[in-house]
Amino acid sequence: MDDEITQQWMTERIGESNKQAAKNRNKYPIQEHATRTELWEYVDCTCDESCTCKKDLGCTGHWKLKKNVQFDDFMFGFLRMFVDRCDHLNVITAVDAGDPSNLRPRVRDAYTVLRNLKGEWKTLSEKSANYNKTLFCDGWFDSYFKEKFESFKIKESVYFAKQFCILLPDICVPYDTKSRDKMTSHLKIPRNANYFEFLYEVRVNFLSAFKKQGIKLPVIRALDFPGKDLPFDPRLISLRQPAQDYGRDYLPVKGQISLVLDKCYYLPTEKSTDEKQSNSK
Repeated sequence: MDDEITQQWMTERIGESNKQAAKNRNKYPIQEHATRTELWEYVDCTCDESCTCKKDLGCTGHWKLKKNVQFDDFMFGFLRMFVDRCDHLNVITAVDAGDPSNLRPRVRDAYTVLRNLKGEWKTLSEKSANYNKTLFCDGWFDSYFKEKFESFKIKESVYFAKQFCILLPDICVPYDTKSRDKMTSHLKIPRNANYFEFLYEVRVNFLSAFKKQGIKLPVIRALDFPGKDLPFDPRLISLRQPAQDYGRDYLPVKGQISLVLDKCYYLPTEKSTDEKQSNSK
């Protein structure tokens, strides 16, 4: 991929991603909306006026994990966004029992990530809920998260990155195996890079393009609008919580940086079959 990063390029790539997702049985844009409603909140940007996000990109607010999110709620959001719906209940049972023996090999890495998260949920969720930054802030990482990001290579399981997309939705870009290959090729990221190095290069490339073309962050957030191809239907939400009000539409149009950047490279399969899906959302 030699395409220059422009607003038009992003619009086309994101539109195609959402168009394909509308044909996939998991209906991922609807699952993303459900997770956004349950787990994330849009808060005021509290950065200094000199921070890149404000000074250069016109940032006014950030998405972050809500406070006091329970592990089970996180697990439901993670599964509906990144694991085929036919495996949801089996993974939940395995995590609760601490026994993955009945899981299909393709979802055992999701089990491992969730099981490990369960053991450190209190600390990690509190740190995430109190971290009000975006990937384009000058202070987009601190020592705690830098250590977490450096702890795995991007060539390892895709679920390592996906967990942080839920925890830090305006910072951490997820990927599947195919989109990872597209990103590393397009942005010239070494395949042996750790996740911190990956995020650093994604940030540098997109930030350079945004500054060069004068593209502001509110405009970038509005590029992810799946309603054109997939009307919102709450009946299609996986692991739907009875007491939760999911609204009647995808609005407001303020996409998370993680998903906006991911969809520039991620193209779901039209049909979710065992033969077609491999480490996909």
